[in-house]
Amino acid sequence: MQKKVKRERGRWRAGIRGSAIVPFVIVLLFAYLLTIPPRLVVQVNSGVTTLFVNNHSEDTLIKPELFGINSDRVEKFSYTSFDGLKLKVIKIPALQNLSKSIPEEAGKGAIIFLHGVRRHKEQVYPMAAFFSAAGYDCYAPDLRSHGESEGRFTTYGFKEMQDVSRLIDTISRNYKNGGSIILWGQSMGAATAMLTMAQDNRVTAGIVESTFSDFREVVGDYFVRDIGFRSKPVLSYMIWGAGILTGLDASQISPLEYSSRISAPVLLVHGTADKKIDISHAHRIYARLKSPGSRFLQVEKARHTNIWETGGDLYFKRVLEFLQASK
Repeated sequence: MQKKVKRERGRWRAGIRGSAIVPFVIVLLFAYLLTIPPRLVVQVNSGVTTLFVNNHSEDTLIKPELFGINSDRVEKFSYTSFDGLKLKVIKIPALQNLSKSIPEEAGKGAIIFLHGVRRHKEQVYPMAAFFSAAGYDCYAPDLRSHGESEGRFTTYGFKEMQDVSRLIDTISRNYKNGGSIILWGQSMGAATAMLTMAQDNRVTAGIVESTFSDFREVVGDYFVRDIGFRSKPVLSYMIWGAGILTGLDASQISPLEYSSRISAPVLLVHGTADKKIDISHAHRIYARLKSPGSRFLQVEKARHTNIWETGGDLYFKRVLEFLQASK
């Protein structure tokens, strides 16, 4: 009889413990679900995020040989971010430095290519091939949390601008660059370029493609495009949550606000068929730019990520003209 009572008590206690665990698990699950909307914004490489959007940041299909670049001359190196992340970079030297039998010379300058969100450094090979031939040393980092670089989150320029300044330190210390440092960014990379130029006067010129004017505004635009309606409470929560996860200050991710602080010339480029970031973002930024020599280039029928494909060699020549005028 006593054994039966003990068994019943054991079952009762187990039931109590089980019933206590269930609410705890539900709370944890609910808390995790609450993190998903902000993660969709700032975590490009999570399993949850890739259920909703394609992540191209680790694609390795682009080979330098496809664009006439000998892979033996592509140098790979890494440097450390201000917060301890290892960030990977490729360097494609200027054409006059392609031979190993001659000492490296200082070229016309260093171009640092900055990719967009969910992209990677190897995607710059087509542009690097052209500008290497034109005498520029070309560098392309995997921005934090992309490609081979470390990091859990992207911050759309907030922390990346410090990463880029660290890269400029590394290039200036270890390589000859002819004295010119040029930033060439696309989308998120373009916003990063503008934020960097506003606080680092070593940058001598910038090519800014398909940039957004303000992080908070573009998150709202993407929400409307993908969901079909605008909800201020949901957007506020997503942006607030992104700040909690990453430490970013959304009010500081504003190329529009930073544009008036830039002293180096900027070539602002946008496609007329961009459905992700409307060309009006670029028009507003250009109206605020005060740096002498800045230009606006509208590429007809170009979409968000295919400006160079649409513009072709004529586009590259326009960029060269801008760089020559910016010396």
